[in-house]
Amino acid sequence: MATQNGSDKEILDYILQAQKHGLADFEIKQNLLNAGWDAETVEKSFVKATAEQSRPAAQQPQNSAVTQEPHTSPVSASSKPVVSSQPVVSQPASMSQSSPAGQPNVVDINTHSKFSLKTTIIFVVVILLLAGGAYGYYNYFSQNNPQKVWEKFTETFTQTGQNSIYNTKFKLGYSDKGELDATTSQSFGFKLKDINLELEGSGYMDAENKDNPQTDSQISYSYSSGNTLVKTGVGFKVKDQILYINLSDNPILSLIGSELERANDGKKVEWIKIDLNEIQKQSGSAQSEVKFIQNVTSPNFKNDSQRIWEDTKLIKMESYLGKETLNGVTTLHFKNSLDKQALKTMANGYVDLLVKAIDEPSETKLDDVNLLKDIVAALIDKITIKEFEIWVGAKDFKRYRVHLVTNAPSVVSLIQTAGNFGVEGPLDNARSRSREAKRLADVRQIATALELYYNDKNHYPESKDGKPLDLTPTYIGILPQAAKPADGSCTDYYNDYWYEAKQGGNNYTLTFCLGGPVGGYSAGIAELSPSGIRDNIACPSTQEQCNSGAPAADPNAEAKQQVKDFIDKLMFSAELKIDEDYSDYGKKSDISVPADAFDVMKMLNQAQSKSVDAKRLADVRQMASALELYFNDKSQYPSNLNDLVPSYIGLLPTPPVSVISGVCGEAGSSYPYTYNSTNLNTYTLDFCLDNQTGGYSAGKHVLSPAGIQ
Repeated sequence: MATQNGSDKEILDYILQAQKHGLADFEIKQNLLNAGWDAETVEKSFVKATAEQSRPAAQQPQNSAVTQEPHTSPVSASSKPVVSSQPVVSQPASMSQSSPAGQPNVVDINTHSKFSLKTTIIFVVVILLLAGGAYGYYNYFSQNNPQKVWEKFTETFTQTGQNSIYNTKFKLGYSDKGELDATTSQSFGFKLKDINLELEGSGYMDAENKDNPQTDSQISYSYSSGNTLVKTGVGFKVKDQILYINLSDNPILSLIGSELERANDGKKVEWIKIDLNEIQKQSGSAQSEVKFIQNVTSPNFKNDSQRIWEDTKLIKMESYLGKETLNGVTTLHFKNSLDKQALKTMANGYVDLLVKAIDEPSETKLDDVNLLKDIVAALIDKITIKEFEIWVGAKDFKRYRVHLVTNAPSVVSLIQTAGNFGVEGPLDNARSRSREAKRLADVRQIATALELYYNDKNHYPESKDGKPLDLTPTYIGILPQAAKPADGSCTDYYNDYWYEAKQGGNNYTLTFCLGGPVGGYSAGIAELSPSGIRDNIACPSTQEQCNSGAPAADPNAEAKQQVKDFIDKLMFSAELKIDEDYSDYGKKSDISVPADAFDVMKMLNQAQSKSVDAKRLADVRQMASALELYFNDKSQYPSNLNDLVPSYIGLLPTPPVSVISGVCGEAGSSYPYTYNSTNLNTYTLDFCLDNQTGGYSAGKHVLSPAGIQ
């Protein structure tokens, strides 16, 4: 607020000048408010202006701005008025001299030229000074006009490159004053009452390269509820697509470090590292669950996501609250609101983008997508913004502080509401899908155990009552049981995992049933064998045993109403507070990383690589058995492995992909099974092992009628 006499004179002069040029009082007031003057000062200045105009002319100051050529742009609250004036050029003396009678006057051309040149130079200099002053005033006015600053901020806010390098501090607080009843609380083992969660941290972010962001951050958090209090934190860094996590400062993560010491030759593990490039490389050959991760980290997904963000104007300016200096930066302080409809539109765009990223779009029904959008919209409708303020740089139009207070779903209410719905209702469909995922994971786990057994015994385990014998506990701790109840059209009979050893232990089948599509496999009866999983197979027995007769109706018919009821009952009585500070835009820092960080991916890859080699060896042995059966019938070996299908082998095994770079090629590549039989009395089949497996060394090997060399 301007209170000094000089500042009062500036605003008074502007009012008098503007009135002289015909501006209405309401226009003058609006211009001054937009320039940053507060309403009280403006009103007082109008009173003074009225008094000034009523004074007799003789009493008015000689140098009053009324007698000057005025400007009609409002002065800012912290600037001098720019008074436009024309250069005054004195009338030159007579340029003629007295001459004798009858003689014409002689003009001194040199004197006139010198004067004209001097006048021209002065005139040009004055014009340049005025132009420079006008340009400077325009810049100053544009940087201090709240509306213009906000418009510039919203233009650049969504542009990643404009806000790519900075330091930040943040604090997030969640408070839920609710309390569960004694019965529910006891089921959790601790009391849920007056829940408070706080996260606080700081970090450096460099996202100048969108495909290779870098960060160095430290987060501390605390949780309290009733008689429970937990405080801890974690530090992490990302550099060159490698994530580093500090285990030593977190008691829970320290336990992981203790377990890793055995794999680290007994050395203490304080930092671990995870190669994000390695994860993305491996995801290219993985099943659809991991394929989804690859899709959402692709450049196309990032570009589409950025486009949705840039096309949505979420934040509105409600009012201008004044200027503030934050860490030496002049900022304009705004009160804001959130456009809920724009938020819904943006959320729908992200839902559609995520659905598009799913590897098998046929899995996701349109009703499921619309139901998800309805859930998001209903949750957004229940949000109430209590406080929302943003501080924007006056010169660079970047955000320097954000303060947000809003209501949030109550954890206590969420648990109580879910309990009232009997854990079914809107969660039922998701739980059904979870059961399908478990069935598929169980089958894959059993497949791995069977191959490990074969590596040691040179045959698959015998079967009894649909169960493999002697597989537990050496090769698998506990034999998985199919999730209950059966879903979709699956019957209880085929919902169970049914194992049968075949061909004297050289082959096996394991049948199971999927109630819905999952992991790239369709709903229905499926069969696992050494060749892999075949889905949607024909009913092996009677239709009564294969099909429950359950309708294939979509459960979403009732789910919409259940979701509505669930969200209506869910209380948004908790409070969420977010405070963020930003600084040092564009100031690069070098991120130092721990040289002795334990490579988690390397450890996991080695374990997975051994499983891959076990699969390769099992494939080769299966093909060897099929070749011998063919020779027994034909008295010769086939010229092509395809001749074995389907009489001697159901499907030809596909070589698995290497997860480590080694003798069999780069990670992510597949070493082929190469068969050759120019002389039908013998053959060779080339394959490769990345690790020592089943008594065979790492490297390339050859299968022949004589065995594996």
